[in-house]
Amino acid sequence: MQRAWQLSSGVEQALSLDDLFARCDVVTVHVPLTDVTRSLVNDARLKLMRKGGVILNFARRADRRLRRAVLASLDAGHLASYVCDFPTRAVKNHPKVVALPHLGASTGEAEENCAIMVPTRCATTSRTATCATR
Repeated sequence: MQRAWQLSSGVEQALSLDDLFARCDVVTVHVPLTDVTRSLVNDARLKLMRKGGVILNFARRADRRLRRAVLASLDAGHLASYVCDFPTRAVKNHPKVVALPHLGASTGEAEENCAIMVPTRCATTSRTATCATR
């Protein structure tokens, strides 16, 4: 695992998940939902993020607590966007949510279209194109 830090001098190691959330403008999650990962993104960590942050959740369906925390943060203007590929009714129609189709076993063309759709949609949220470029 330590060899990963030899990849680039620009890579910074976070000391903890709280440290990661406090230092990042964009957090992307790619873990299965298990008892261990259930609280990985939570209300307290969202509050640690800088105003205008973006969460990309590709960790399957979010649990109820995460959905509530994300929606509250979006509504309060703290999070700029939430991107997910397993949207629920509670989040899919929110104006600051980018709901993508799940791309498991998809074509390269579908993945390319989604790669274009996310920054385009993020650019229309309260924090202009910065979420696509950081």
